[in-house]
Amino acid sequence: MTSLRLDASGCCRKLQTHNNELTGHSQCGFLFDVTAKHFDVAVSAVSFMPGVPEGEYDIWTAQEKHELVHQNLQAWTPSVKGVMYAGPLGEPLRAVLPQPMQIPAGLTHSFYISGNNVSAVCFSTECKHAHSGENSDIVVHLGHFKAIPWEGVLSTGPFGHNGRQEFIGTLEYQVTQSVAADQVAETTSRLWEKRLFSDAEVVATNGARFAVHRSVLAATSTVFEAAFQNLPMGEDAVLKIDASEDTVEALLRFVYIGSDMMILDPGEMLKTAHLYGLPVLAQTSATHLASHVDKEHAVDVIRALRPYKDFPHCQAAWRLMLQNLREQLISDDELLLTLCLAV
Repeated sequence: MTSLRLDASGCCRKLQTHNNELTGHSQCGFLFDVTAKHFDVAVSAVSFMPGVPEGEYDIWTAQEKHELVHQNLQAWTPSVKGVMYAGPLGEPLRAVLPQPMQIPAGLTHSFYISGNNVSAVCFSTECKHAHSGENSDIVVHLGHFKAIPWEGVLSTGPFGHNGRQEFIGTLEYQVTQSVAADQVAETTSRLWEKRLFSDAEVVATNGARFAVHRSVLAATSTVFEAAFQNLPMGEDAVLKIDASEDTVEALLRFVYIGSDMMILDPGEMLKTAHLYGLPVLAQTSATHLASHVDKEHAVDVIRALRPYKDFPHCQAAWRLMLQNLREQLISDDELLLTLCLAV
């Protein structure tokens, strides 16, 4: 879930993790990573779920993945010290970072929430997703609980997904951009929502129709540009896209405002985005597929990605899928059997 507020200082956003309820699992510390996708971000506050009615907490940050530096105190910076919590149990604790954590685009940094009680920080072992939370700006990855700071080892199986667990909480952050860029974002959002003075229509396979502006679509893709050049002006300017209503709407939303949060069928979106010359959307869809490889979806994910594995915008996703499969096959004979029977 993402909320957006525009003010003079820029875009203030929130990412809430998949699970936001108190669970029966907690430990004195929890570590997790955050990746900035396409733009630099600055994390200004972290909310998490305490596992005890009273406690004192520190939050540390590092410019590496936590698995690489969890035993190296020198790699960590104390961002918040001694923040107090006094119930009621089940209410999140919000900690403001005096100095926002800057994460450059494409890089991953880590957080370590440490308490003074053996059950200080809650986490989830359900792990129904490949990450704790994700939106168009950032990914909050699965993390590890830890019983002893610095010297201790990270959690291992059977808890969660291959010994990793979901972080429970919310990150508040800003995309590092100018106020002028915020103005552009607000304008394109209004353009998408109102679609005033549209001059063409896009039609999905079920007949759903979407008013569009030729110039917007043509500026985004040379495929759209060529398609509209061959269509008449006026009421007959109709472009049919062989995809579901949800996929067509999500594709158009991405074209107008750059949001990839409404993709319900990433396999169909990958095919459609590739066909219409939208490599960034294709890459996002491919990465989404690769990140959700499990027993139920593995065969479908492989079939969806395989036709595009040699295209530049899908090569990283193909490697990610192979890596995720490799990790799961180590301990999942049933998945191995499923893949063998599907070949």
